[in-house]
Amino acid sequence: MNKSAHLTRIALIAIAIFTLPSLAKAQNFYDDFQNNSTTQSKWSLTLLNTNNSPYYNSEITESNGVLSLKNGAYASPNVSLTTPYTILGSFGNYTNNAGSSFFLTLRSDISLNTSWNPYYPTNYPVLTGLMVRFGSTNHIAIEQVSASGALNQIASIDTPIRPLNQLTSFSVTDNGGSISVTLDGHQYITDLSTSFSTGNKAVFSTDATYSPQSQGTQISLGPVSIVPEPSTFSFMTMTALGLLSQRRRMRIE
Repeated sequence: MNKSAHLTRIALIAIAIFTLPSLAKAQNFYDDFQNNSTTQSKWSLTLLNTNNSPYYNSEITESNGVLSLKNGAYASPNVSLTTPYTILGSFGNYTNNAGSSFFLTLRSDISLNTSWNPYYPTNYPVLTGLMVRFGSTNHIAIEQVSASGALNQIASIDTPIRPLNQLTSFSVTDNGGSISVTLDGHQYITDLSTSFSTGNKAVFSTDATYSPQSQGTQISLGPVSIVPEPSTFSFMTMTALGLLSQRRRMRIE
């Protein structure tokens, strides 16, 4: 084996040692909600005050392939995320309440901002971090949420109306300095520049109801997975293939 071939072999071994375990670790979360019970080992689950106003009947249930979040409940995968990554899943509004919103908060420390309240006379808690808000049935907004004070909206876009009582697929990619949002296969937000962060967790949540007589708000999640951002795979794969090709040419020569 000549020196060049030997160095190529060392490089390939280095890729296997240092990158493949990282990719395996990055493929760090998946739940298809098929075991008909909320999986405490995979999720941190939080209910709001269920006995006193302003929040009523906050609950989390799992059944038949969906995780349902009702009236302000929220769930966070038990993984610390390192960019770049993509979160894929589906969500649906199953209360016939077109005003319900689904929130996916990235870069969160899972603390609450309780001082911001644009809609109701009582405090409306939202999670700190970079919040992707799928509002009502035809809206996406990106908001920076600090521990107190007003939210800072950095993007807002209307989408086609999403039907009630039906899951809609989504993906959100976080590159650390930007995010992209796709809904039903269409990318509505591409590489929106933002480095805002309060932590390294992702949180799924819905808004809250303020009356025990209200039908409430309920969002159901379909299977959820967190994977390395596709370009990470592409770069590492092309690097490995290039080295393999070079080594093969050396052997032929």
